[in-house]
Amino acid sequence: LRDAAITLVKSLQPRLTKEERKDAIKAAVEYALSNGVTSVHDMGTPIFSQSLEDCMTDLTEVWYELAEEEELKIRVMACVPLAGEEGLHAFVTDQGTRHHHSQMLHWGCVKEFYDGSLGSETALMHEPYLGTQSTGLRIHETKDLEERVARANSNRHQIIVRAIGDRAV
Repeated sequence: LRDAAITLVKSLQPRLTKEERKDAIKAAVEYALSNGVTSVHDMGTPIFSQSLEDCMTDLTEVWYELAEEEELKIRVMACVPLAGEEGLHAFVTDQGTRHHHSQMLHWGCVKEFYDGSLGSETALMHEPYLGTQSTGLRIHETKDLEERVARANSNRHQIIVRAIGDRAV
């Protein structure tokens, strides 16, 4: 499967419960600590892999509850997809801050993909891939992305745009 083709099988993927996601994070935290890692960024799950609601729940419930339960033994910066910017802004406003009082969980960043990937030959390139006519895949029109990024910027969110191909960059 290439890039967004995952949507063809997404409905067949088992949906993890909140407790299963928390258990997976706790196991990952222990693994990170065992390798000397004390801080991570969670770039969130792309919305083509799970629903925006689940992406937001990962921050507002899963990560947040782990911080409340003092289960986070490493510092985490949790990001959400750019499409969740309004929900993130509401969460920041509701919390009155961009971090948990424990200082182990921080939020306030959004991430978006601009093009595909090199492995699937869908990164947006100036020249076609060898033996093809394809120059890759643009996920968003530039003007639309610029408007969404401007809105996130006006709400003071950290913005991460992943661009792989030379044309996308």
